[in-house]
Amino acid sequence: QQRIALARALVNRPRVLMLDEPLSALDENLRVRMRSELRKIQKQFGLTFIQVTHHVEEAFALSDQIVVMDHGHIDQVANPTDLFNRPASRFVAKFIGDNNLFEGKVVGAVADSNGLDVIELDIPGIGSLFCQGQALPIGSPAACSIRPDLLTLLPADSADATPSPQANHIIARIVDVELTGYVTRVGLLAEATGQELLYKARTLDWSQAGWQEGQLVTLRWSAHDGVFLPE
Repeated sequence: QQRIALARALVNRPRVLMLDEPLSALDENLRVRMRSELRKIQKQFGLTFIQVTHHVEEAFALSDQIVVMDHGHIDQVANPTDLFNRPASRFVAKFIGDNNLFEGKVVGAVADSNGLDVIELDIPGIGSLFCQGQALPIGSPAACSIRPDLLTLLPADSADATPSPQANHIIARIVDVELTGYVTRVGLLAEATGQELLYKARTLDWSQAGWQEGQLVTLRWSAHDGVFLPE
């Protein structure tokens, strides 16, 4: 049915084709195959596709440019790589999937060699965390975001577990492990605040690491992997 609807839309050779949740009713295997077919059709006919979707993976797989909207307002326009790596707001960071957010206030910033600033945030209950972005004045409310696949798990008693401009560390407890296939999702709670956090690893790596539910760990990540979110 989806293929027939698409053929009917293409028969008049439109310059722009509007796709409104085109793959929403399909099972996962068929959804992936149809994604591939849509990409081939777009390239073959040189059409512009405007696609509306709530499926983030689908948007990344099919798009040259993504517009993220919140209640009718545009939050960010970017190519898939930039959107994934540098979300511009807390809403975008949450919407595109599973980012860990820490909210606090700006307490300092140092210019970095890549044209961005290494910004220090004071996070209630945690203390200083460092991330990259364009700094706001000291005292401004802001947040930092870190993707769950960029975290490193270490024993809770690891040496050098104090946040620094180079690396962030917090203590957390493993509370849930969910196998999703190639990737294992690990739910944690920050020991100091009870905030829910997420870590992702290849299932093979996770099974070999030997971590257990209930175990205390240190979460570490580079300040350069953290994204500063001014709003």
